[in-house]
Amino acid sequence: MPIADKKTNLTTASDLTAARDDTAGRTEWPPATPAEVLADRATWSPAYGAGPLPPAPQWYQSADREHPGPIAGGQVTTRSIQIAWRSEVGEIPAHSKMPPLTPIPDADPINRGSDGLDSAGVAGHFIYVAEGATGDMPTEPSLILNGPELGTYFDSFHGPGAAPGSLGPWVRVKPNTVYRIQVAAFNADRQAGPRSEILTVDTTPHDPPGLVDSLVDPDPPNDFRLVSMPDYKAPAPALVVSWKPSRLATAYELYANTQTSGTATMDPSRPGLMRGDTLAATVPQPSDPNAVITYSVNNPPQDTPYVLKVRAKRTATVEGIEETKTSPFAPEVRTRTSTASTAA
Repeated sequence: MPIADKKTNLTTASDLTAARDDTAGRTEWPPATPAEVLADRATWSPAYGAGPLPPAPQWYQSADREHPGPIAGGQVTTRSIQIAWRSEVGEIPAHSKMPPLTPIPDADPINRGSDGLDSAGVAGHFIYVAEGATGDMPTEPSLILNGPELGTYFDSFHGPGAAPGSLGPWVRVKPNTVYRIQVAAFNADRQAGPRSEILTVDTTPHDPPGLVDSLVDPDPPNDFRLVSMPDYKAPAPALVVSWKPSRLATAYELYANTQTSGTATMDPSRPGLMRGDTLAATVPQPSDPNAVITYSVNNPPQDTPYVLKVRAKRTATVEGIEETKTSPFAPEVRTRTSTASTAA
């Protein structure tokens, strides 16, 4: 190559006309034209002049070493998800001193701090959330975290849009649902690196193995309502009510009160109950969580006021001792039976 056509960095003595990434210093001849250089740069990944792409994040074994959650990568409830990851880029181990000081002996070999992620070029993370155990992951992020974070908590996210690559409506995390999650770090140019492995979580409530959560009461029954009044012209008149199952319940207690005189007062011997409340039935929890539970008060007296209310009950054995917890009552149903002469 004529010396006039060769460009050399006099400080490093490197050949600036050599092919990119050619450590042998070989030079193309004839030199590439400006248009060819631009065309070649357009194919680079990451783009020419862009910062390096961050590596794929790695999931923690647990977000809390003292109280490990039920999933690797974080903790989950029926309506929220907490996830945590590590990046291996510029991280400083937790509980350690800054170099060149000797690390503290109890330095954590797993959980790391986030200091240094920003200086290493990590500007934030894209979170991808898909509902269901199978199917494609979203092409657009469901959540965007700006800043060098190594975990997040969320109870809602952007669902998939109708068109490929679009964002859908804001949706809440649902109970009894499987979700798949990926996370990818992005640099200051909003260019994302590779995604993490898929983390699968399940928001179905459960008790830790060998331990019954005896401190949590069951939820109140849902949608308690009057279904039908007794037909006293029929052979078996009945007052029918219904409700939907609640979380953690093992059975339901239905109470009826037909007292008509005076003002109802609390029964001091039975917390939560009124004077005159009588246990009409104990109804077991159905196996189908979406079932509608019905109960019939058979042959109720005519022309009688009724106050009906239901609550969930949870019974479990803890260390050989049976414990029972009850929920608050659902909104009560008030009605009055007809007489045979006025019944339809």
